[in-house]
Amino acid sequence: MSWQAAVMAWNQQATADLSPATVRRYLVSMRQCNEHLQGTDLRKVDVPKLREIVRARRQEGATTATIRRDLTAISSVRDYAIGEGWILENATLTVRHKRMRERRDPIVLPTEEAIATMIAAAPSRFADAIEFARETGMRQDEIFGLTRRQVSAGEIPITGKGRKLRVIPLTFHARRILDRQPQHLASPYMFWHGSGRRWTSPSSRFGDIQRRVAQKAAQRKGQFQHFRFHDLRHLYAVEYLRAGRGSLYDLQKLLGHSSVK
Repeated sequence: MSWQAAVMAWNQQATADLSPATVRRYLVSMRQCNEHLQGTDLRKVDVPKLREIVRARRQEGATTATIRRDLTAISSVRDYAIGEGWILENATLTVRHKRMRERRDPIVLPTEEAIATMIAAAPSRFADAIEFARETGMRQDEIFGLTRRQVSAGEIPITGKGRKLRVIPLTFHARRILDRQPQHLASPYMFWHGSGRRWTSPSSRFGDIQRRVAQKAAQRKGQFQHFRFHDLRHLYAVEYLRAGRGSLYDLQKLLGHSSVK
C-alpha cells in the first residue's frame, strides 16, 4: 500500500475520531511532508526515511516544534495502519525521542502598548478577537471557531484539546465584545470575515498585521515588541492570578490544562 492510500483511508476515520482542529493541523503536516513521502510504500516509511524527512525539514527552515507536529501526524497515520494490519510497528516513536526535545523560548508577556498597536492596526472583528483572547484566555482556534450557539447566559462551554469540556465565564468586557459583533445571516461564527467565512489561518493574518506594524515603527525609528497570539493566553493567566480571581487550580480548569504543572 502506498503512503497516499494510507493517508486517504486514515482521513475518513480521523474525521470521526479526532477534533476538526486536530485533523486540520495533521493535514497541514501531510501537505508539508508530501514531497518526501509521495510514491513511497507504506512499509518503507521506516526510521531511516523519517530521519531523512527530519533533516530535510530542518533545511527548509522548520522549527523543532513544527517537525514534532509533523511526526505526530505521520504517527497517527501509522497507528491507524497498524490497526488495519497493514504494518506491524510505528517507527515514528523511535525518532520522536529526547533528541527531538523542543527548545522553548522564555515567555515574554505582550506589553499594553504592543497590544493596543495591534488592535488599532487590525480589521475591526479581528481586533475584537485579539481583545477577546486577552479577556478569556481561550485558544486561538477556539475563538475563531466560536459560534453564536455556543454562547449562553454569561458563559461559553468549550470542548477543547482531547475533547475535554470546560466552561469559560464571561467578564463584563468580554460580553461587550460579543455584543458588538454584527450577525451574518449565512454564518454561525462570532468573529467572521468577508462573506461570513471563518478565518482559516488567523496566525498568518496576525503575522501580516504585526509585520506592517513593525515596519511602520522602524520607519519612525521606534520599536515594536513582537508577540504571538498565543501570548495573550499567557497574559490572561498571569493577570487572573495577580487579580486574585481564583486559585491556580481554578486557572488550570479555565485554561483546559491536564496538569497544574
